[in-house]
Order: sequence, then structure tokens, then C-alpha cells
Amino acid sequence: MPKSLKYDESHWSREADVDKGLAQYLELADRAFNRTKFRQFWSLAGAVKGKKILDYGGGAGVMSIPLAQEGADVLLVDAEANALRTARYYAEKKLVTNNIRTIHSESLPESLGKERFDVIIAKDVIEHIEDDRKFLKDLANCQDKGGVLLLSTQNRISLNYLLEGSYQKYWRRNIDWFGWDQTHLRFYTSWDLKKKLARDTVR
Repeated sequence: MPKSLKYDESHWSREADVDKGLAQYLELADRAFNRTKFRQFWSLAGAVKGKKILDYGGGAGVMSIPLAQEGADVLLVDAEANALRTARYYAEKKLVTNNIRTIHSESLPESLGKERFDVIIAKDVIEHIEDDRKFLKDLANCQDKGGVLLLSTQNRISLNYLLEGSYQKYWRRNIDWFGWDQTHLRFYTSWDLKKKLARDTVR
């Protein structure tokens, strides 16, 4: 079963005050690198009204809530119970509770293998998953024919990772450094992901 490392108590998902947690979450989502990904995902998802969407590891719903506002039927799955509590609060504020379901799970629930989704979102998730091959297969099993998988992760050959990674691993001897997030397990390149998707998502 895929497992993930846990965030510490300073992370927004551990904030007991739901208003503070949501504010911290939205501030993070508004950073340039996240806004860029959101724009790309929106463009690739296309018109979503009436579509079934799975947002796996979607946190407090920065993608799920706007998609629900556009008329999509969204299932949000996350490993952090408090993140989902914040997501439900966010959905109430945006008046889309009828378009959002949430499931608390550290892996893709087996029951979802009986469902089919038009769009599956896995934004910055796969680098946290221990068994990434099983993860991709599980996603493929609940994707509708002709559906869209929107997946993003950190690029290990990007300039910032090459510079910081070289400093961490060769100067500081921090060989287990996988970026600025303590819960990352690995890096990828676009070629890595293409190979994995071609090999591991065939039904």
C-alpha cells in the first residue's frame, strides 16, 4: 500500500483554526509556481461542467472548489483529515458543498476502481508516494476511456534543483535531499514519467 511521510505541526494542514489554515493554504496556492500549474491544468481540463473529477491529494481544494463552481462533480481525496475539514469549510464558503465529496485516505481507495472519472488530478503528489507504480495503475483503473490525467511533480533537471541539489548533496553531504519539502521521496524528469505512464498504466 502506498505510504507517505507526514508534515510537521507547523504545516497549514495541522492548523486547528480552520480560518487560519485556509488563509495559509490559499497564500501558498497564490505563489507564482502554483498559479502557473493551475493555469496549465485549467487549460488541459477544458470544459468541466457535468464531468466527474477525481482530485487526489488535493489538500483543501484549491483545484476542487473552482472546478465545482464550474459545475463539475468532484471527489477530493487526501491523507490529511484536517485538510479535508478545511476543504469542506472552503466549499461551504463558496456554496458548492453539493458538488464536492471528500474521502480521507492515505492511498487510493479500492472502491474507486468501480468508478470512472473524466478528469483525474494528481498535483505534486507522486513524489510523496512510496509505490509510485501501483499509484499510477490505480489511477488508470478508475479513469474513463478518453479521460484526462493531469499530473505534475518537481523536475530534477530544472536549474534550481540542479543548483540547490548539487549544493546539498555534494557540499553538505545531504544525500537524501529531495527538495524543500520534507515529505518528498524522489525526483523525476519528464522522461521518467513518460516511461512510467507507458509501462504502468496499461490495463
